[in-house]
Amino acid sequence: MSNFEFNESNITIKDAAKQQRFVLTFLMGINLFNSILFISGSDKTITYWLNILWIIIAIISVFGIAYLFLKRSYQATLQKEEIITISWKCTKIAKSISFKLANGKVRVVSFTSEQSLKEQLYALEQNDFQIQ
Repeated sequence: MSNFEFNESNITIKDAAKQQRFVLTFLMGINLFNSILFISGSDKTITYWLNILWIIIAIISVFGIAYLFLKRSYQATLQKEEIITISWKCTKIAKSISFKLANGKVRVVSFTSEQSLKEQLYALEQNDFQIQ
């Protein structure tokens, strides 16, 4: 469960975002490494379609790793000045609060229940944050 702690100048987010980033990066790195090994060591005439599949997997992994490092933030502490907008989403599948930061990255905090999402939204409003 995600939890916020408020300070005068920053917000501390307690969640497992850094561990999730590590696992995703590790798995995509293994996919990329495996595709390079397969493509470099295969007979081109026999495994043409498998090579195409592994090239697609490699491309998806490269773009996934780039997205994780360039567009997502995993900071545990956010300064109030660097938060541009705060938005939230609540569907049957996803319940989250997104912080758009001044550096162009987005910090997403996921929740397991609608009740915990509402509690954290209320806590943000009590600490003078404008939520869209």
